[in-house]
Amino acid sequence: MTAQSLSDEHERLGRAVTSLISEHAAQLEAAPVTSPATPTDLRKLFDEPLPVDRMSAEDILAAFARDIAPHAMQVPSPRYFGQFNPTPLAIGVWADALCSSLNQNAGAWRNGPTSALIEDRVIRWLCELIGYGPEAYGVLASGGSEANLIALKCARDHAAREICDRGVRAVEADLVIYASEQCHFSIEKSVDILGLGRGSLRKIETDERFHIRIDRLSKAMEEDRTAGRIPFCIVGMAGATSTGVIDPLPELAKLAGENNCWFHVDAAYGGGLAFSDKHKSKLR
Repeated sequence: MTAQSLSDEHERLGRAVTSLISEHAAQLEAAPVTSPATPTDLRKLFDEPLPVDRMSAEDILAAFARDIAPHAMQVPSPRYFGQFNPTPLAIGVWADALCSSLNQNAGAWRNGPTSALIEDRVIRWLCELIGYGPEAYGVLASGGSEANLIALKCARDHAAREICDRGVRAVEADLVIYASEQCHFSIEKSVDILGLGRGSLRKIETDERFHIRIDRLSKAMEEDRTAGRIPFCIVGMAGATSTGVIDPLPELAKLAGENNCWFHVDAAYGGGLAFSDKHKSKLR
């Protein structure tokens, strides 16, 4: 394949895909949000042997239009109100295409120079938006679950750095993490992945409005400390998945500071409030 033939292929397929996307968008007003197809129906639809011979690009696009798009959840629909998936703006769709055309490896600077520097700048913007100082930094994650895992690894390593080299057996006492009973399931999965065990997570009772109860949290921490365990992390919710609740973050931060605990805030979607002049203070 030459540069010119690659360019020609992009031109040909680009026009065909653009047509598919624009036609699909034009039908959203009338199209149902969900497909009536059952899992059994879809299994039959896609029940075919591993393809050995090639398919043409035209056949692939036809299969997309016939079998995939009609049975997808129509997130771009004006009648879609499902949780956190937003309507994809056109620039977002085509920005994905631009990124795919470069196919960068952002794992190292030399393999993806612009990707690495753009990530660095976006993180700096987010730190400024939230009100963090110049020493703050981070990485972009694939989603909230991975972000929680990264954050809890930071908390674990801060509490017992030797775990990085020797594993959790390096710590004689059990490490304990605290979160609201409204916490996302990824918190429990993360402590499992990190080798702490799901029993290391204390899910604290909430009040009638689903906020974590500070009194119950303080009591649980005291009981664990008396039993010889080490409280090492408190997780605050800023937009709980089921209720949208934001915990009393300043009170949790104060308690974390008093008990030498890492303070992590799960703001996977509640963090968007940082863009709001009216509601930004809720993330203080």
